[in-house]
Amino acid sequence: MRPRRFLVTKVRKIDQLEIKFPEGGALILIRGNNGTGKSTSLGLIRTLLSGDNKPPIGEGNIVGEFVGADGETYTVTVDTASNVKGSRYFLGSKNGIKNVNVSDIISSFKYNPFTIEEFLAWGLTADGRKKQRNVVLDILGKREELEKLLKDEEKAYNERRDENVLVKSLEAKADPMGYEELNRLVLEKAVEYRTKEAEYNERISAIEKELERAKTEKAEELAKISQSGSEFKAKRDVCEELEGSRKKWAEKDAMLTEIRAKKDKLMSGGFDDVIVKEEGLYVKHEGRELPLDEKNVATSKLIDVVARIALMANKTTPIVLVSRMESQNTEMKRALNRFCKENDCYVIGEQVDESYDNVVAEIFEEHGEED
Repeated sequence: MRPRRFLVTKVRKIDQLEIKFPEGGALILIRGNNGTGKSTSLGLIRTLLSGDNKPPIGEGNIVGEFVGADGETYTVTVDTASNVKGSRYFLGSKNGIKNVNVSDIISSFKYNPFTIEEFLAWGLTADGRKKQRNVVLDILGKREELEKLLKDEEKAYNERRDENVLVKSLEAKADPMGYEELNRLVLEKAVEYRTKEAEYNERISAIEKELERAKTEKAEELAKISQSGSEFKAKRDVCEELEGSRKKWAEKDAMLTEIRAKKDKLMSGGFDDVIVKEEGLYVKHEGRELPLDEKNVATSKLIDVVARIALMANKTTPIVLVSRMESQNTEMKRALNRFCKENDCYVIGEQVDESYDNVVAEIFEEHGEED
């Protein structure tokens, strides 16, 4: 934007001030006595071009005419009336007039509102010198790059400072042998470590193999021993069972012997020539034991034995009964008669005798009986 004309009307001490800008450039002097508004005029120009100062309150306004790069004429008006609400800036063009913000003025004119005296005065302070630097960098288009470099510089400086603190701390701890010697020792120990590790790994591998072999042998040997032990245990159990069985057999044998002795004693019954067995009675005859029956023993012997048995079976009523007495000879009858006399008992025998018509009972007389 190239200026054509500034017009200030009724603002503060200035009733009217017009500044025309001729083609080709010119030094323009704002003259006046003290207190007439010379400095105010410069401030109003700054307000118009950049919004640097808050627009003053007055009755009039500030107007600037400019020619844009497109050749069009633009006007900027700052209304200083006290009753204005919102922005006091108005931008006019061939398209009309519109109310704009200060940011629109700044972007349109890109004006740096400082005087030469102000710029020189900045050089007296650190913050002022930074302002001078920024103005120049903005002119060169390198301000953003510098700000980035300044941030990087500050970061690098702080990191270097912190690292330096660590360096000082490590220097106090560092061994006087130095890095090279210590590195050589570290590498040497690393080789020694790997060598020793390999040796132990080899030993451990051998031990592990031996351990596995021992485990296998252990399992096999224990299995054999267990099997053998089981076999011996089974045999021992049989022997134990045998000993127990033998002991029980001996006990039962003794018991059986005792029972048989009692049985034999019981079954002897006091007969010298009669043997009582489970299967029946036997008679001792000529050194032999013969079953008590007519097939094996003579009738006379049988009658004698059985008579004695019958008598002992009937002690309360000592009567012995004999049938078929006709088959017995006189000697047998006499023997039975003597038996009766000796044992104070009676033998009653039935005998077939055809000479009697009726049954009669007679006492045997030894001298009267003949075969």
